[in-house]
Amino acid sequence: MRITEEYTSKTCTKCGHVHRKLGSSKNFVCPNCGYEIPRDFNGAVGIFLKAMWDTTFTNSVGDVVLDVHYVGECLG
Repeated sequence: MRITEEYTSKTCTKCGHVHRKLGSSKNFVCPNCGYEIPRDFNGAVGIFLKAMWDTTFTNSVGDVVLDVHYVGECLG
């Protein structure tokens, strides 16, 4: 599985809001929740969260399970 980076620098890693008008600012400031974070770091966290989301599943008991080994392979 490949993790794509589209919208990762535009999506708030706190509330999930997509901020389409970032301009040239080096910081991401969410207009929805006010969260402020360096834009590159926000993108990196977004990629990590996508990898976690794509490799999580629910077992038969209803527990959320994360395949950490697989996430590590995806992130390289």
